[in-house]
Amino acid sequence: DPPTFFPAWCLAAHKKRKLAILAVRGSASHTDWLVNADAAPAPVFRRRRHEDAASAAAPTCASRDDVVAHGGMVRAARAILDDCGARACVTALARAGYAIELTGHSLGARHAGE
Repeated sequence: DPPTFFPAWCLAAHKKRKLAILAVRGSASHTDWLVNADAAPAPVFRRRRHEDAASAAAPTCASRDDVVAHGGMVRAARAILDDCGARACVTALARAGYAIELTGHSLGARHAGE
């Protein structure tokens, strides 16, 4: 598989306020523009109807039941969340009672919305 590019990001937590912010930088480098150019739709998740959970867990192509988004941004958001560990950190903070806020600009705003 080719490498997955993603923009710079930061997860900051304020202990006293019980607030965590995941911030994703906007387009600033040539690799960010590679993410922007990878615009083919990619499934984000599949709406569950009567299919079993296993078949809906990992769709490989878009169907009418898939919710899709900009492919490069979907892959970059998943890299930040899963490959870089942000999902585990955000989950742990949420379980500890922290409010979670997502923010970004341009390319970063799209990732924050994933």
